[in-house]
Amino acid sequence: RSFTDKQKNFVVTIRNSVMHYAELPADPTADASLNITQSMFVGMLVGAVGASDIITSDQVSVDGSMLKLVSFFSLFGESNDNFNIVLP
Repeated sequence: RSFTDKQKNFVVTIRNSVMHYAELPADPTADASLNITQSMFVGMLVGAVGASDIITSDQVSVDGSMLKLVSFFSLFGESNDNFNIVLP
């Protein structure tokens, strides 16, 4: 993922159901790369920006497989704070 307005690039992966990210150069083996402004990305994470907003925005472009990118984002849902992380 690249924040086009900040000139920063992050590599994002999912391992053991946890999202990991690091500020690194673009990974040439990535299935998809998302080029997006930071504000649009934050809006997407908090639910203020929907899929139609992203598709029609000039602040977003995708390199690689759109299907893989959609599959990646389908891993995320609404958070559920109603569970015990450590049982007593």
